[in-house]
Amino acid sequence: LPELHRQASVWLEQAGLTAEAIHHALAAPDHGAAVRLIAHNAEMMVRHGDFMTLHRWLEELPMPVRRSHPRLLLMQAWTQFLIEPYGKAAVEAILQEAESSFATATLSPQERNELHGIVAAVRSAVAGNQEERESALALSEEALTDLPVDNLFWRLIPTVNLGLAHDAGGAVAAASAWFAEALVIARRAGNSYATLITTIHLGRVRAEQGQLHDAVHLDRDALALADRHGWGRLPMVGLPHVWLAKALYEWNDLAGAAQHAQAGMEPLHFSTHQRIPLEAYAIMARIRLAQGDLTGAQELMARAVEVAQAAAMKWAAPRVAAYQARAWLAQGELERAQQWLHTARLRLDDELTSQREYEQITLARVLIALNRVDQALPFLARLAEAAE
Repeated sequence: LPELHRQASVWLEQAGLTAEAIHHALAAPDHGAAVRLIAHNAEMMVRHGDFMTLHRWLEELPMPVRRSHPRLLLMQAWTQFLIEPYGKAAVEAILQEAESSFATATLSPQERNELHGIVAAVRSAVAGNQEERESALALSEEALTDLPVDNLFWRLIPTVNLGLAHDAGGAVAAASAWFAEALVIARRAGNSYATLITTIHLGRVRAEQGQLHDAVHLDRDALALADRHGWGRLPMVGLPHVWLAKALYEWNDLAGAAQHAQAGMEPLHFSTHQRIPLEAYAIMARIRLAQGDLTGAQELMARAVEVAQAAAMKWAAPRVAAYQARAWLAQGELERAQQWLHTARLRLDDELTSQREYEQITLARVLIALNRVDQALPFLARLAEAAE
């Protein structure tokens, strides 16, 4: 039987049926052929969004085989991150195996630098998802220093992470510039999946900059790209639906906003991306409130609060509390909105950041509703100046 698997693998490879050839090479097992085929096709598979299959193949290789091929371990670390973005321990365990394997390997200085750069790139992504902003910045810069300029596949990761880290720090213009550069790299590299992810991030940041028409164009581009590649069921695709819902809500297109919010709320988008249900429930609650459905709005906001309380994201609970405060304002419940004012612990002299912009604008709205206009107007002037 092993020999039949080997022969089948050879024939299938010659016929151009790579996936089937790898399946039989692993079944034989012919680890040499499997490693050669996987290594040759790994980057292409990630570029086309087929990282789950790649990850499964890598896991089927015995650890001693993977240790003798550190680049495969690094690719496994990256696919592990793509599958479980918040699973820091699992990614770190694979990275440590990789570092151990190439610490004793015979490598040129250039090869060693490149491998260290790949490790830094993956760790920068993990740090970013853990909201370790300073670490994400340092690791991204380290990766770009060590990686060759023509290694577009791996340089793309720290470039995107620099956008995310600057956005987390409130430097929206810098974040927009890094995402725009990452989009250029993704397209040059023919990396369709990275193009999708980067387009989603750039659309969100352009909305933060007040460039709603540009943001909507990017969100629609992301959904069209996902549709062309059959990625409509990927969790990440819920995000452009949610961003579109928020933009259309601002334009008073409640029907369009509800359609995209509903698409973002589909359970298939909830697997590993806590932000999607949180934002989807919150925007849908605001839509329901605008449509006069008070009961529906309250139920959806309660779900958003549940997600926020369970989320690993530090900004989640304060953001949803601000959503709730605006809902109370719309319902004329000034006493509850005033209670939020005390519990939010926002100060008029706080630093203005994009991460807290929604809460800070909500602060101004509550102050106006409470007839504390003398406090609200100078604060709004600060907000307007920062937005410019």
